[in-house]
Amino acid sequence: LPAAGGAPAHDVGALIVLSLEATVPGVGRFTFSAPSAAQLLLTAARQRAKDADTLRVRVFRKLRMVPSPRGLAPSLREPDVFPFLQAAMAAVILGYTALETLTTETLPDDFSIPDPKTGKELSREAVEGRGLELRLSAVMARHTGRPNLMTDNPRLWSQCLRLKTLREALGHLKAARAFAPSSATATGPPDTVWADLLSVQSYEKDVIEVVQAVMDHYRVVAAPSSGTPDSRSETP
Repeated sequence: LPAAGGAPAHDVGALIVLSLEATVPGVGRFTFSAPSAAQLLLTAARQRAKDADTLRVRVFRKLRMVPSPRGLAPSLREPDVFPFLQAAMAAVILGYTALETLTTETLPDDFSIPDPKTGKELSREAVEGRGLELRLSAVMARHTGRPNLMTDNPRLWSQCLRLKTLREALGHLKAARAFAPSSATATGPPDTVWADLLSVQSYEKDVIEVVQAVMDHYRVVAAPSSGTPDSRSETP
């Protein structure tokens, strides 16, 4: 941030807190510390991930046997599985949105980058319209001066893509993925988004730790654990 005469007001890398002003009808004008939307989303996702992990244990602990075309088969109880699915969906959507927001909220208005495929210069507006893959790799690497996540950490990159796949399945849910009927002649169970959500062993690990690892990779300063507004660091 600039001080008088254009000189920096603090050392590069120093923690800073931005103050915002707002006016609310019936309340008046006030100030508050500027939060990071990505960190707020991650905090919300973390709570829902904990809920999902706790509820998932209960879901599989209380299986019941019900008649099916193949005889008696284990079945999940609605009072257990529906709350789990709600928590799991929220964790995925909030966690993925935190990743997306991370790639745009700190980009300056004059940011630009050559398109890795065409070499054409992309403005900040054009970057925002591109997929998460470009923003989470070349864009963030250029913006932060850190190594490109896609090539520097392939395992973490594949985990990000897995999270993206789950989010897109939920955000653009098709009938075939939501209501695929069981079949007595099918060789396996139908492929549904609900089965995908139930297959995640830990939402804390597969959502929260993935998003946090990306933030750590690009050295985004984490918000306090209490969920209060975060202090931000200047990019070196």
